[in-house]
Amino acid sequence: MDRNELVNQFQAYFEYQVALTPEQRREAFQLRYDVYCMEYGYEDPSDHPDGQEQDDFDESALICTVRHTQTGRLAGCFRIILPGMEPSEPERLQMEVDCTETLYTNGRLDSGRHPKNLRRDSVCEVSRLAIHTDFRKRPGEKQTRMGAVDWLDLPEDQRLAHLRTFPLLGSSLFSAVAYTCGRLGRDHIFAVMEPRLARLLTREGIRFQQIGDVMEYHGEERAAYYNSLEKFVVETVASPLLRPLYRMGENQLAPGLTVWLERLRSHSNEHSCGRRPDNKVS
Repeated sequence: MDRNELVNQFQAYFEYQVALTPEQRREAFQLRYDVYCMEYGYEDPSDHPDGQEQDDFDESALICTVRHTQTGRLAGCFRIILPGMEPSEPERLQMEVDCTETLYTNGRLDSGRHPKNLRRDSVCEVSRLAIHTDFRKRPGEKQTRMGAVDWLDLPEDQRLAHLRTFPLLGSSLFSAVAYTCGRLGRDHIFAVMEPRLARLLTREGIRFQQIGDVMEYHGEERAAYYNSLEKFVVETVASPLLRPLYRMGENQLAPGLTVWLERLRSHSNEHSCGRRPDNKVS
């Protein structure tokens, strides 16, 4: 199967969505619990007795998901932390809380790429990008880390066609991130990820710059990375593989992002009474 056909099948089997309702957000938190708490043990399940992995950054974060339309199962999600939207919301990125001491110093990091030197309304952080274990099965594998994919109850030829698209989920999520960050107008994009993921993205044409030393997080290597919005979008659209996934995100996420941004502006206006107009979100 050639790449174009594979992407076409992915577009037929999956759908992006902005998590607008409490139910949709809870579903994303449950997926994160399955991945971060139960599968990998990055977070303590006892800290999330309701089976939903979430933290203080989620309250004002944008959360997007990708769903397997044939079964209705949530396949993956990501969130974008947006500081500076409201005085009551976190002013810092999560990486500024967890990774400040690892960021490069002494001229190793351009001052224009250090989050502390950038306007709060120009930065964002991509985090909690997760793919459910059920969707990390590849053709020929008997089981995932959590068991067989018995839930995909289809004739064998259709089942294999669906399974072949699963490896595109990671690329699809980053393509959707590129579109979403562009729609939000955040010029400086940060992320904390495994160096091996950064290398995989580089092979696909997306080049995040490492801006901090590698640190250990629950036995896994992580580091802080940076990309500019313009470069991120250009690199994504330039990739023959990622371009159609970016357009898919553009078509499917645009309506939900419009609603989310309208709610944000309405909320901002409600809390800006008595404040100077230049404090409003534009």
